[in-house]
This record gives sequence, C-alpha cells and structure tokens, in this order.
Amino acid sequence: MISHCSKKKMKIHRTRNLPPFLSLYSLTPEDVDEWVKLRSLRENKIPPQLAMQWKKQLQDSSFLKDNHSFIVRANNYLIAYAHSHYYHKDNTSSIFQAPYGWYLTGLMIHPDYRRKGIGRYLTSWRIEKIQAISDKVYYFTNIHNVASVKLHEELGFQEKTRDFQIPGVEFSGEGVLFFLGF
Repeated sequence: MISHCSKKKMKIHRTRNLPPFLSLYSLTPEDVDEWVKLRSLRENKIPPQLAMQWKKQLQDSSFLKDNHSFIVRANNYLIAYAHSHYYHKDNTSSIFQAPYGWYLTGLMIHPDYRRKGIGRYLTSWRIEKIQAISDKVYYFTNIHNVASVKLHEELGFQEKTRDFQIPGVEFSGEGVLFFLGF
C-alpha cells in the first residue's frame, strides 16, 4: 500500500521525459517515514533507527555534499527513490576496495509503478547530475540482478571487476562493479 503525504512545498527539479503524472523532488527529512515504508516492501526488517539517522543526515550539509537523494511522487504518493553517493577510499582497510568516486547506490520503484520507465529516468537523471561534477560514475550490483545490469549496460556502463569490496556492503551472490566514463 502506498502512503499519502500532505501537500507541502518542495524544490522541484527539471522533469524532462518524466510522465506528466509524476514529479521529481529532493528527499527531505519530512519524506523519510514514507521512504522507509517503500524500502520495507523490499527489505524484511528495517532497523528502527534508520529513519532517525536519515532525518538527521538530510539536515547536515556535509552529508548532502556527498549524497544526492531523490524521490518521485505520483499524485502526492512517494512511489520511487534514487540515491547517489561519493565513496571516499578507506586507507585503513586491508580488503581490496572499489575505486573512490561517485556511485549510483540506491534505486527502488513501488511494484505498482515498475516497467514504466521511472528507473531509467532516475538513473539517467543521476548520471546527468554526476557528469556535471565528475568524469566518471560507478555502480555495483549482484550479478543475478539481470534487469539492473541490462539497464545500466544500455546506458553505457561497462564491467570493471568482480574482485572488490566496499565496507558495509555484502552481496547474496557475486558482486560486480561497473563504470561509465564521460
């Protein structure tokens, strides 16, 4: 079930090629509870502290510098989110790490709105935002996530390696790291 939000003013971003019944916004602290509900459709157990942590982070300018989070609303319902993050290489870790740089790190579409081009739009939007500030972007996934791999390959991503680790990220199968150079 999709939860309804109250009408409020939020910064609206350019919405070229987005269907007219959808609107793109930056994620704000007021959206976090709905965002957690959307994530709970995919993840069985969301830690209770997650909402509080994100609300606090979204008010921190240093967090916002390295994290870009967007949501899509259909008739005031939060139906999708996308996130990108700047990964800083951790020189204290002994594991082989992925390269530092901008990563597409989260995308979820409500099941009722899948296969409507929203994921492609949000991925293209994040690539465009990152292209303005970097010369490449990375993305990682489980190699068995065929739809995601296909989408990113269609957008020009190429496989970089399957031998990498990012602290705090675990794959239920084999992970694969992709990159797109501009």
